[in-house]
Amino acid sequence: EIGVRLVGSEMCIETGLKDYQIRAITAGKDALGEATLKVEYNGRLYHGRGISTDIVKSSVNAYINAVNSVFLAMELEQQEEE
Repeated sequence: EIGVRLVGSEMCIETGLKDYQIRAITAGKDALGEATLKVEYNGRLYHGRGISTDIVKSSVNAYINAVNSVFLAMELEQQEEE
């Protein structure tokens, strides 16, 4: 499980990494690498994708993308309740 805390906020979520894949999109010295992953939060899967010449950066961006999807879903659920 991975915990995420919003900067300047008391909100913290824990997600479980369910799938993680990396692949080269282009070839050569400045090749682009793509990271895709799935995280689980409250029984739902959220997908993330990141692309960069640095695979670590691709992976971090993919995780941020997935966590942003979690927060968007939480926000939409709150709006529906109001």
